[in-house]
Amino acid sequence: MCGRFVQYEARSDYLAALNSPPACQAAETEIPIGRYNISPGSRVLLLHRRDAELHLDAVTWGYHPQWAKENHQPAMVSTRSQTAPYSRLFKPLWRRGRALIPADGWYEWRTDPRHTTRKQPYFIYHIARRPLFFAAIGRFDSAFPADHDGDGVVLLTGPGERGPVDTQSRPPLVFTGESARQWLDPALDRDDACALAEAGALPPTAFVWHPVSSAVGNIYNDSAQLIRPITDPVI
Repeated sequence: MCGRFVQYEARSDYLAALNSPPACQAAETEIPIGRYNISPGSRVLLLHRRDAELHLDAVTWGYHPQWAKENHQPAMVSTRSQTAPYSRLFKPLWRRGRALIPADGWYEWRTDPRHTTRKQPYFIYHIARRPLFFAAIGRFDSAFPADHDGDGVVLLTGPGERGPVDTQSRPPLVFTGESARQWLDPALDRDDACALAEAGALPPTAFVWHPVSSAVGNIYNDSAQLIRPITDPVI
C-alpha cells in the first residue's frame, strides 16, 4: 500500500453500510470525520466487535511491539493476507484481533518509468461511492485486555499483487458489506478467515480513480480539496 487513505463520512454512515446500529446513540456519530490524508502513525477509526456489539474506536495505525522498538525497527503498517495467518508475529492478531477500518478511498502514486522522480498521486474509490471496509488485524483493548504491548493495527493487503494505479503497490484487502460482517465474527476460525480474505474481497472492477493534486504528499495537508480531480496530471 502507498500508506495514505481517507475517512470523511460520519460514523453512522459506515455503520449503516454494515446494516448495524451504533453501540451507543450519540450526537457525534452523525458528525463527518472529515479526514482526507491519513498517514501511518496517526490514530484511525477502527471497527471491531466487543460484547456482541460493533464498536468504533480510535487506534494507532501501525503495530510496534516493544522488541521492535528496542531494535530500532519501524512500526509495521501492512502485511499480506496470504502469509499473516501463519506468521509467528501476526498469528495471534489474526485469531483474536480481526477488525475493520472504514474508509472512503485511498491514494496510490504512479511513477514515470523514464523519470522515476516524477510521480502522480491518484485517488481510488468505489465506483458507486460506497464506504469501503479495509481488512485489518491489531492489538487493542478488547482483543488483548491484559497486554497492551505495541497496541496498534495493520492493514491487510489483498490477494492481488498489483495496485490499480501503481503496479508496484499491493492494494488493500477491501471487503463487501457481508464479508465485512463475517470477518468480525469471533467464531470464525483461521481457515475460514483465510478463505474469506480470498473470496470476500471486492474485485478491481469495483474501483475507479482519478488524478489529484501533489499536495496530498504533505501529511500536514488535510482538506476535501485533496480528493478533487485535476485536469493536468504529470503522468
